[in-house]
Amino acid sequence: MIKTQVEQTLEELNVNVANVKELYTDNVQRIIPKEWYFSIIEKCINLCEITTENINFNKKDRIITIIFKSEGYAEKFEESFHSNVLKAVNNVIQSKNENPKVYNRALILETSQEGISFKISY
Repeated sequence: MIKTQVEQTLEELNVNVANVKELYTDNVQRIIPKEWYFSIIEKCINLCEITTENINFNKKDRIITIIFKSEGYAEKFEESFHSNVLKAVNNVIQSKNENPKVYNRALILETSQEGISFKISY
């Protein structure tokens, strides 16, 4: 039996390939569509309840930059943002009349806080 590159990588990482195949064969967990990412991030920003000076939404490059009054606000926002991501994911999935339990709720985001700004790439 010839193994795919993914199967070989999973085995190298000591992941049970049979379990992974079983999870996705029955379509037990769906992957969150990229089209939902913006709504999820926007919801998460609103859940943070930290006053911002400016928010720049660059949908073309899929980057959101948020500016705060001080570095302290930016740091608090970063903590709050990461704490609220799962809640935002669940809220958006439910708003689409879907069951959150059938989704793999992992998102691929890159965040960085530098001075008074916080950047989210998605």
